[in-house]
Amino acid sequence: MKNKIKNKLIKEFGSLRFWLINLGFLILGITLFLLSYFYKNSDSNYARRTLLDSISFSSYIVALVSILFIVFKLGFLSNVIKNFKEGRASYKKAAEERKLKKMTPKEKEVYLKLQKKDLEKKQNQPKKTLFPFIFVFLLYGIPSIVFIIIALTV
Repeated sequence: MKNKIKNKLIKEFGSLRFWLINLGFLILGITLFLLSYFYKNSDSNYARRTLLDSISFSSYIVALVSILFIVFKLGFLSNVIKNFKEGRASYKKAAEERKLKKMTPKEKEVYLKLQKKDLEKKQNQPKKTLFPFIFVFLLYGIPSIVFIIIALTV
């Protein structure tokens, strides 16, 4: 069991998707930090407080955006997406039937073989997990909670 979890974590941390998602959220966080830091008053008396506010603001917003991604990935609006996919599939099926009617038997055979190969490729693709988004939420969510507590006590 321990080995299974360790292998899964190694696989997740080694994937390009994980690092691209983290890089995107890091760029978002840095951009929000810089915008909020330079937008606020830059007097020397408020410099330390402004820095803390800017860091907490950027980490809080990035954590909320990652929660938003998690909610959408978990199936928010799943019925709408499901109906859209079903409609798209029926349209594709009708278009394929029209295409097959125009083909000769040999062309049909070759076309159906190619369709099977494409279907196998799609089924063999690894399943995308929520791990990168959960990692980003923990990475930015925990500091944002700490900064909120600090801001409320000061």
